[in-house]
Amino acid sequence: MQPWPTRIQGPVAVIGDVHGQLDLLNSILSQLQQLPNYDELWIVLIGDLVDRGPDPGGVIQRILELREEHRRTTVVFGNHELAMLGALGWVPTPEFAEWNPRWIQFYDSEPTFRSYGVEPGDLEGLARAIPPEHKEFLTTMPWVVEHPENIFVHAGLDANQPTEMQLRILHAKDWTLVRPPWLCDKAFAAQDGPPDNWRRIISGHVPTAEVVIRPKRILTDTTGGLRGELSCVILPECRILQSRGGADRAVTQADESMPTRHHESSATANTAHVQPSATVRQPAVQPPAVSPQRGISTESNRISDRVSTSHGVPRDRSAEEKTSSGHAEQGRTASEKKRGSSRSNRREQPSGSAQKMSWWKRLLG
Repeated sequence: MQPWPTRIQGPVAVIGDVHGQLDLLNSILSQLQQLPNYDELWIVLIGDLVDRGPDPGGVIQRILELREEHRRTTVVFGNHELAMLGALGWVPTPEFAEWNPRWIQFYDSEPTFRSYGVEPGDLEGLARAIPPEHKEFLTTMPWVVEHPENIFVHAGLDANQPTEMQLRILHAKDWTLVRPPWLCDKAFAAQDGPPDNWRRIISGHVPTAEVVIRPKRILTDTTGGLRGELSCVILPECRILQSRGGADRAVTQADESMPTRHHESSATANTAHVQPSATVRQPAVQPPAVSPQRGISTESNRISDRVSTSHGVPRDRSAEEKTSSGHAEQGRTASEKKRGSSRSNRREQPSGSAQKMSWWKRLLG
């Protein structure tokens, strides 16, 4: 297999977190194939291809086929791929990360096992069942893709660290980190990135009711693998395609405190998809003190402000929960909160050990 491209240029269609939802992915790809500039269009999948949805193995196979059909295709590594490969021992993660059993317990991995015909939890069986070309696909995925106008990374960039230093670590893929923040940190969704970065950062990882577009930031995950429509953002015009019906929508900011979404017709998408950056008030983010961790390079240790000191578990669990939930709450309008509350009330409430695990799922994404 040829290496996945990590530096691209030209028009781009970036697809949000697929999470095993093969039918939604096929709907997006079918719409893209109808575009007059399809042959010139780069297709970028923003990570989290596995877990939650019904057919992760089918998604991997479809992207391999897509790459043969459309050479301008590339992918970005997500935290669910990291957890899966760490559990299988296919990438050199630290032993104290304990991806086995963390992936099995906290990442909704059951559909990934079943899509390969294996009982959930049977890691040895899964390792045998995954075809060699799927293994190569997963283990060679880049952590970042660069474009002259955009940076594609699963969770985002740290606003408190220099851009070039972060990009060097991302291209090198520093496996010594327990939870690389660019793949795992939900707080990055509320940040527009480092002050020295002039390119727009495009990510998934944090589910939102609609695609979020800010002058220097785009959030593309509109399903979380659980509900809603899979979204695709076509750049540079910021045209939106969605699965199941192929709604064609443009998105603008509407709220000063945290960008929410306002729909416009595609005719006005190119000129009115963002408000001036002065209307966006981002919370100040102070990098917390982190103790050095054995096996982590000096450069990586400075930038990974949420790596724990023991077994990959946050030292201050309540503080991390508040950070994640606080930023997520800022991104929702009052109506979204009401809808989210009603959906929450309809869900079956976990009991016993499942309740003890719930904070992990909110944290891990």
